[in-house]
Amino acid sequence: MSDTIYDFHKFVEVLKEAKLGKAGEAASFVWWAEHRDNKRGLLMSEICDYFDKARLAQPNKSRLEGDLRKARFVTRDKVLRYHLTRDGLKEGVKLFHLFIRDQTNEEIISAIPVNKIPYISDADIADARRMAALYVSLFCLENSIRRHIQSTLEVSLGPDWWNVAASNSMKRKEEDRRKNENENRWIPSRSDSGPLYALDWSDLVTLMRKYETLFRETIPDVNFSHRFSDLGNLRNVVAHNGVISDAIQFSRVELAAHDWIKQLAEAAPGRT
Repeated sequence: MSDTIYDFHKFVEVLKEAKLGKAGEAASFVWWAEHRDNKRGLLMSEICDYFDKARLAQPNKSRLEGDLRKARFVTRDKVLRYHLTRDGLKEGVKLFHLFIRDQTNEEIISAIPVNKIPYISDADIADARRMAALYVSLFCLENSIRRHIQSTLEVSLGPDWWNVAASNSMKRKEEDRRKNENENRWIPSRSDSGPLYALDWSDLVTLMRKYETLFRETIPDVNFSHRFSDLGNLRNVVAHNGVISDAIQFSRVELAAHDWIKQLAEAAPGRT
């Protein structure tokens, strides 16, 4: 017997003990369908199938439809599918918390019906997937630059490197963003990774230029860091959900990443 079948049998036992009535049982099947069977709501016929699967007496469909219209745990959409309301989600977690299966981030994301989002076309989705691939390269490159800056400044300026190196505007930006994160704790924190993660791309380039002499061991030619100023404009397009269609721009990101890898590998192999 598979774990899913075994869990469903245990789920039905809990359902019977709760004595929820037909409308409550129907809402519970919607909960199971959405949380365990990865379905987006249920039609009335599908709800009845769950009654069969649970070996429970079939409901009177007309009466059940009327009861569900009055219930606060489910709502019905334009194509007559029943979905859990916020109250239904809360009550479901209380009653069936033992049956909640942890999902991976990939499973959660793949379950989002992006093709049903209003005004979004197949072409938009294709553009988004291309930008996601480009984002991976920019993410790795930008954070590598952040870590190299921190490593270099820590070695040269000591543990108080941030207070020494950052300009007043950089410190204000970091403080404002940290304050916003503290006030909105549901937002993932960037500050936990260090103050440089609160800065923008242009700020990173500014620090490298300001302390050019400290970076000469790894970046002897200041013009090498200048090229990253232009790359920041491409990064901003991707970060703000824009679209880059020119293959040349993709090549610029690829070239910058290769150059960064080679530069640090040859100049400071112990730091890579």
